Amino acid sequence: MQGTRQWHNGVIYGLFSLISLGLLFFVWRFGVNIPWGDEWDALLFINKTGTSGLDFRALFAQHNEHRIAVPRLIMLANTTLFSFNLKYQMYLTATGLIAVSLICFYRFTGVVSPGFRWLALIAPLLICSFRQSENLLWGFQIGLVLSLLLPVIAFHILAGSKQCEPGPYWIVAALLSGLLGSFSSSQGLFFWPCAVLLTALSGERNKWPAALLAGAGIIVWGLYFSGYVKPAGHPTISYIMEHPYEGFRFFCMTLGNLVAWREDVSFAAGFLFLAAFIAALAAATAKKRLVELRFWIALGLFSLMVLFAITLGRAGSGIDAAFASRYTTFSAVFAVSLLAILAALSTTGSMPGFRILLIPVTLLLLVAAPFSYLQGWNSGKFMHGEFTRLSFLLKNYRMVPAQSLQYLYIPNPQVVKERAPFLEKLGHEIFSR
Repeated sequence: MQGTRQWHNGVIYGLFSLISLGLLFFVWRFGVNIPWGDEWDALLFINKTGTSGLDFRALFAQHNEHRIAVPRLIMLANTTLFSFNLKYQMYLTATGLIAVSLICFYRFTGVVSPGFRWLALIAPLLICSFRQSENLLWGFQIGLVLSLLLPVIAFHILAGSKQCEPGPYWIVAALLSGLLGSFSSSQGLFFWPCAVLLTALSGERNKWPAALLAGAGIIVWGLYFSGYVKPAGHPTISYIMEHPYEGFRFFCMTLGNLVAWREDVSFAAGFLFLAAFIAALAAATAKKRLVELRFWIALGLFSLMVLFAITLGRAGSGIDAAFASRYTTFSAVFAVSLLAILAALSTTGSMPGFRILLIPVTLLLLVAAPFSYLQGWNSGKFMHGEFTRLSFLLKNYRMVPAQSLQYLYIPNPQVVKERAPFLEKLGHEIFSR
């Protein structure tokens, strides 16, 4: 029996490693070291910092809806150490997703009975999906992944374990992790209400961490929105109030975009996930299992808040925006949270009836996974081809018209012509081939 269990665990850990290595292989195969989109804005910040020194106002300055102080520091370090080699940021992004999947995998195995631990493999399978090709092959997206990774680390610390609750130093570490996540991308702001809920669920003796996190959250939100200006050209956030059904449809489709890319199927999948999550929360409350499942409840609500904020800010752009691959990261984490709660209720408690939800949700995620990976692979292949072609044009930027560089910076390709000399001065790889 012991040998069988060791073999079983070895297979599970081996598959986890294989999935993780697959993500790094994807970046190695399709990543191209070329600035794209917002990375040209980052070059302006790097140039000014090199000329005038680090300006903290510029470091925390608003970029679209975000304050990206942590990613800016990473890009400064990348420039100093690697001449702004964006492929290193892609590897860092992939490593961050692997770390998220590792924490979720570990937490998943702790809430299900031993015979169902193989279900924990769905965590890396979804979180490391190639479907999120935009996040993996665009170095700038390190900010979005940090806004997930750092809160997940903090939730993991705050949730503690059955044997040990986090002490004061760990509470401070979680607070700092949440703070860094908040200034990586705006999605990180939703850490604070979820962290307060998580600590409140931990028991009466944990009231002071909840109060500390609530106070810190109020300060961070206040600082974040001090002087905030709505980005020009972005859809109005009142769209979902004027079109509530379209807003709800968009929201459900962001939840379901991990498994389907047709509007009706994606909406149905998202609606199923949302309804199952609400039912699971109600059951966990009724069976007094909120404390045991607090990590997953906090993570699931965090993902829902992020996707609702995306709906608020992007629904006015049209329904196609719900299928953007960069949002899949949060859809995947929500799906894993839902699955963990359903599995815990079905396999370790007195609610085997919840398998009526666990089985279809699991089958849907497993059946969709190969298609999701294939779509991501094809997207990666396309991005690699386009960026390789554009690398040749950028190398010869002095001789080509600005319009031919349009895809590198869609708002104004002339910006590429103006900032390319600085990139060349840095000794960027494109100009040394």
